[in-house]
Amino acid sequence: MIYDFETLVSRKNTGSGKWDEMTKEHPNLPENVAPLSVADMELKNPPEIVEGLKKYIDTHILGYTGPTEEYFDAVCGWMKRRNDWDIKKEEIVSTHGVVTALAVSVLAYTDPGDGVTSDMLKLAIAATQSSTICDITCQPLAIVYDEEGGVHSWDNGNILLTDTTIPYEVYGFKTGFTDEAGFCFIGYAGMNDKKIITLTYGCEVENRFADTKKLMDLGFDIYDENHDYYSVAEY
Repeated sequence: MIYDFETLVSRKNTGSGKWDEMTKEHPNLPENVAPLSVADMELKNPPEIVEGLKKYIDTHILGYTGPTEEYFDAVCGWMKRRNDWDIKKEEIVSTHGVVTALAVSVLAYTDPGDGVTSDMLKLAIAATQSSTICDITCQPLAIVYDEEGGVHSWDNGNILLTDTTIPYEVYGFKTGFTDEAGFCFIGYAGMNDKKIITLTYGCEVENRFADTKKLMDLGFDIYDENHDYYSVAEY
C-alpha cells in the first residue's frame, strides 16, 4: 500500500479548531502554512480507513453505538503484542479523547488534598510497572522498533546508568517540570532484593544526578556523609 504524504489537505471552513483559530488570529498567512497546535494531521486519510468507513456506512445504521467485542479484543491484543501486558476488557474505559482520559486518570489515581510529591510518586510507581517504559528508560541508548520495522534510537543522557562504581542496579529515570514543583527527577533502582523509588523536585538541573544518587545511597543504607556528591569531576 502506497500512502500519500505529499498532498497538503486544507481544512479551512471544515470545523477544524486549530485551522479556525489560526485563520482568526492570522488571516493573512500564505496558503501553504499549516498549524501545528494539536495532534491533527493534514495528510490524506489512509485508503484502508476510507474504505472501511465506506463499507460500514453501506451496511450499518448510524445510531447510538458502544464498544463491541471486536473492539475489546483488538485493544487487548494490541497491549499484549506491544507491551506484553495482559488486560481484561472489564479494565478498559473508553473515552472521547486523550484529554478526557488524562482527566479521568487524575481522578482515579489521586485523592483530594494530594500535592505534587504524592502525584509524582504515584506516577513513578505506575511507570515501574510498565515493561515498555522500563525497557526504554533503563538503557543509555534505547532502540525502539515501530510497526513498519523502522528503527528509532533515543539517547537517555543519564550518566548514572553508565556509572560502574554504583553497587546497585539503576533501572531507569524520568524527568518532569511543573511551575509548582520546578524540575523533577524520578529514579528507580534495586539491590539485594530491595527496590526503591526516588523523587527529587525543586532541584537544580545540574545537580539532579547527584541529588538522586544521594537518595539512592540513603535508601540502600550506604550513604556517606563525607562523600562529595556534588563534585564536578564526578557528576
